[in-house]
Amino acid sequence: MLADDYELIVVDDDSSDRTWELAEELTATYSKLRVIRRQTERGLSTAVPARSMLGQRALERPTVLVVNQHSLSDAEDFTEGYRALKLGKVVGEPTAGWIIYTSGTRLIDGSILRLPMIRVTTASGANMERNPRPVDIRVDAPLGEWYTGTDSQLDAAARELLREVGHAPMPSGAQ
Repeated sequence: MLADDYELIVVDDDSSDRTWELAEELTATYSKLRVIRRQTERGLSTAVPARSMLGQRALERPTVLVVNQHSLSDAEDFTEGYRALKLGKVVGEPTAGWIIYTSGTRLIDGSILRLPMIRVTTASGANMERNPRPVDIRVDAPLGEWYTGTDSQLDAAARELLREVGHAPMPSGAQ
């Protein structure tokens, strides 16, 4: 039996992999599961409201971050900061390594030209563009896994959290 002193938060960035639907179904079973869905336009202008939804709170409990090759832009620097601050393990697949800020200008023919504007680096100065953020626990999601209603990366993250709080690891495939 789990202790009552925990909370599991799933943040879905309006992805097409059924994360939202699967997490919503699980809330009926798990009262400590909170699901946040970000359904706004992506980009710098929406970064602050999304972060505010999470409360910018101090983390006082074990955490695990789940990322994959579809984690781009803000997910790159978030993952880097999470690792640098030693907030917990990163589970899943390395990020895509795509993080560079661009600016755009409209050309005379109506098309838009975008040019790199800001280079993003780690705290030690290493360029993050084209350098995927690593994971601590590698879990490759099998092609088409979401059709089965399972998420091997989320399962691995839950097992790691249970291990960190001193509970026996959940067998693979258990719910």
